Amino acid sequence: DRADLCYDDGSHVILLNSRYQTPNTSQPMLEFLDYIRTNNDEIQPASTLAQKTVQAVHNIRYDKGKEVSYMTYAMKIRDALEEGREEGREEGVRAMITAFQQLSITPEVILQQLESAFGLSPQDAREKLAQYGD
Repeated sequence: DRADLCYDDGSHVILLNSRYQTPNTSQPMLEFLDYIRTNNDEIQPASTLAQKTVQAVHNIRYDKGKEVSYMTYAMKIRDALEEGREEGREEGVRAMITAFQQLSITPEVILQQLESAFGLSPQDAREKLAQYGD
């Protein structure tokens, strides 16, 4: 049973089904779940729980400072992903050069493979071969 699940870090999980079929909880909770499901700012909830939720979402949505903060955060994530891709690409270039040299593949073929596999220009391929080659 999920209610008996214990977490080592002391955290708890509450599962809420906003797509309920049978309204088997309190009216305030149903209003809250309906708002979560519909994301409709036009509703006029009667319960304090749903009213506070609508207000909190509204405050966050229309707070320009939070919007800037979110965009900055999104840009940082995008930059980190790109940096990770570049690092992975660089490792791939290095591994290809090392493997091909161990197989005694000629430098000309290695350069062709670097250009086709990684989309490097001939000049960039030569630089990578010089950087990572024997």
